Amino acid sequence: MYRKQKGDIRDTIMNFQDYFTSRTAKLLRDRGFVARKRKGKLYINTPQGVKDVQLENVSGLLELVDTLEAMFKPKESIYKEPPDVAIINKSGQFPEEKLPEHYDRYIMPKTRVDMSRIRDWVDNKKTKGMTNGSLTEEYNEWQGTNLDSISSEQEESLKDSMTFRIARKIWYVGRRPASLKDHEWDLITSKMRPKRGTFSRNEKWTNMRFPYTQSYSYESGVTK
Repeated sequence: MYRKQKGDIRDTIMNFQDYFTSRTAKLLRDRGFVARKRKGKLYINTPQGVKDVQLENVSGLLELVDTLEAMFKPKESIYKEPPDVAIINKSGQFPEEKLPEHYDRYIMPKTRVDMSRIRDWVDNKKTKGMTNGSLTEEYNEWQGTNLDSISSEQEESLKDSMTFRIARKIWYVGRRPASLKDHEWDLITSKMRPKRGTFSRNEKWTNMRFPYTQSYSYESGVTK
């Protein structure tokens, strides 16, 4: 009968810790951090003025990586989506600041929004401050053109299209709350998505494949 020596146990623990640190560094690099392992410790790039990070009650590798990402590399793609008040309220001010509390509601698939309210949000928030050059880039991507600038009529057409596509996306896949990640929203709602063509008689999919099937991977801030 072989009895494991204390040195063997210590080596096993150290090998596990070494593997854990290496895997964590790899996952952090995949999420945009500069991360490296040195002398058994994990080093990452943090904002100026932050030297040490103390984390408590982190139960696993993925939770550790998710926590660091939330602290130092928050995903702001949700702020490209309409906030709660633009979807639920019929009138009133839109929030001035981009904060998670303005995206707290679960907007489920098959929710029909007020198109005029969404258009107000497009005018007053989404495109506010955009130059003609930025709007032209959006227009070219939408229409498949290569224009240097767009007219006021083309700008209006672009904003109408943005409004329609945003409302259509909410109908088919909803809008996740700030408390969830995109893949978590998929797990909750993918089976709830209504069938193609149920949003509007005006929707056309002749030039592209219908994207919002049950296999579609939800992506904040992107409309099709």
